[in-house]
Amino acid sequence: MGEIQQLSIYISKRVMRVTTLGDFPQVLSFDIFEQSFGLLFDYHKDDAVILEFKIQGREYTNKQGVSGYFNNLIITGISPFK
Repeated sequence: MGEIQQLSIYISKRVMRVTTLGDFPQVLSFDIFEQSFGLLFDYHKDDAVILEFKIQGREYTNKQGVSGYFNNLIITGISPFK
């Protein structure tokens, strides 16, 4: 779990890295915003969980005029994996 990042006076977030299960585990990075920090209180490092999340994406244009895209995975719910 990353440190709290203050994005503005109104918005703070943490970055949570999750390793998937299976034959070829993947490490994914999720954002969790301040209004959802309470979802994490019952969980610890290495707990198996099920995450609910939404995907947000946006297009950007760099200084050279080239367009690109980025995506954010934002946690909206968490429950124990049984």
